[in-house]
Amino acid sequence: MLTLNVNSLQDFALSRSVLEAAGLAARLPAVEILWDNFCHLQAEALAQHLLVIADRASFHVMWSRFLERDQSSLEELLERLSSHVRAVKPITVSEHLCRFTSGGLNLPEPCEHSYDDLDHTSRRVEAYQRAIGMPLLLENFASNEQRAEKQIAFLERLMARTGCGLLFDISNAVVGSLNQLGDLDVWLQFLVGKCVPCHVGSYAHNPATALFQDTHATDVSALTLGAVDRFRAAGCIASVSYERDANKDVGAMAHDLRQLTERLK
Repeated sequence: MLTLNVNSLQDFALSRSVLEAAGLAARLPAVEILWDNFCHLQAEALAQHLLVIADRASFHVMWSRFLERDQSSLEELLERLSSHVRAVKPITVSEHLCRFTSGGLNLPEPCEHSYDDLDHTSRRVEAYQRAIGMPLLLENFASNEQRAEKQIAFLERLMARTGCGLLFDISNAVVGSLNQLGDLDVWLQFLVGKCVPCHVGSYAHNPATALFQDTHATDVSALTLGAVDRFRAAGCIASVSYERDANKDVGAMAHDLRQLTERLK
């Protein structure tokens, strides 16, 4: 199943235009929303808005900072999220393992988790899951500091301890391989016997760091499309959500969707 990631209410009309340009139905069986940009809505209002574009929805959360918030702030956020979960009954709820601060200072963008403090991370994931009443899916990071092997080992231990699941971002895995921090074969071995929801987006080279990074701002690369083929052949892909956060050209996005649709038939 191919779905779209929708970032805001303003993107609903754009999403319909993209779907129509790609030759797809203007209304989807399911859509994924970036919950951070919908969290201000009352739960029932969110449910009604989502019915305009899809029968079902998944929640993707980016900026919760759930590993770094104080307990009171975390409980407040999770109560807000859980009210939306009860109203919308999402297919999945997914999150990120990453750092937003360093030495008490806010970072300009999320940075890779150290993959060390398993006890603290487990407690926070368990609290999250109690609030939403379902397993939390955690997205793999586009490796730029740690090797993929360390990330995978941490995810394996965390999944075994908490029962959480995986949201596999295929383009993030490609970024890690381009940064020489983990071959795609490492992820294929981890995913043997698993069929999981996936993300596909884009990336770019950052000359300031000499590394590739996740951007969601350009066309899906040939390397990513090749990786989709490999993971699909291995039976690892349950669904794909297409992400495009910037440079939202209808024609370019429709082209990406057509290429992904062909590969997921």
